[in-house]
Amino acid sequence: GLTETSVEIATIVTPDADREAAASMQAVLAACVRDINDALRHSPPSATAAGKTAMRSLKLAVWQLKGDPTTWQQQLQRRYKQAPVFAVVSGIGATDWMPVHEFCDQTALPCLLPNIDFVPANADGGQSLYFSRGLQAEVDVIAAALSAGSATSVVQIFKRDAAGSIVAQRL
Repeated sequence: GLTETSVEIATIVTPDADREAAASMQAVLAACVRDINDALRHSPPSATAAGKTAMRSLKLAVWQLKGDPTTWQQQLQRRYKQAPVFAVVSGIGATDWMPVHEFCDQTALPCLLPNIDFVPANADGGQSLYFSRGLQAEVDVIAAALSAGSATSVVQIFKRDAAGSIVAQRL
């Protein structure tokens, strides 16, 4: 993913990701890459110790996964073999990010700040850096408050979508 002239990065979109959110994420990443590359083209070159130009442009690949999560690792391995990348930047998914997390760990590929609802349970350490624990953090806060209180019954109201159902089940 690192050549003489470029740094190749990828972002990953799972099939369960919200389409509008995925399009927005891709637009932001594309704009960032374009801005960085424009800034590099308009700045004076810096030299390395060997006298070679040290500037590299960014290239962004979008890895759109398809089908069942059990097939995602194979899809990712195929894409990585065809066109290796230096890192996975952002990415977006809804209910299952574990295959992506495991692929990045197995490949020693950094995965930086994906937009996901649920961080995999064993996400401590490894190659992935998450902004927060997502909805699981909210479940933990609610559960702690309930267990510390004196409530004798709880009525659970939740949105009947994939994320809402998982949160309700975990709580």
